[in-house]
Amino acid sequence: MDIDAKNLSEQNPKVKKDLVLHFVQRTLALIIGLIVPLFILLADSLEAIYALVYIEPIIFSIWIAYLLIEAIILYSSKKYALGNVNLILIGSATLFLYFIVLPLL
Repeated sequence: MDIDAKNLSEQNPKVKKDLVLHFVQRTLALIIGLIVPLFILLADSLEAIYALVYIEPIIFSIWIAYLLIEAIILYSSKKYALGNVNLILIGSATLFLYFIVLPLL
């Protein structure tokens, strides 16, 4: 019995909500984990980097809170377990950029 995601989401609105939540989580992971560090590394002036140093703790706190929420969701529902390997990789890359690459600039 093969049921695609569209038919499943029409039959059960909770599945559609879970799919939307999953998409929003991955989008936030990409924004926080990739775009912000790239902006920091590609900033053309030191003033932009110094300005972001004040914003960095806020971004880092949001990222840690996001990972904790994701861990709680995983622990409680055991959903999307394989997809969250990407989150761990993005999170590790972000921490590497913040604590290793950024101080070297």
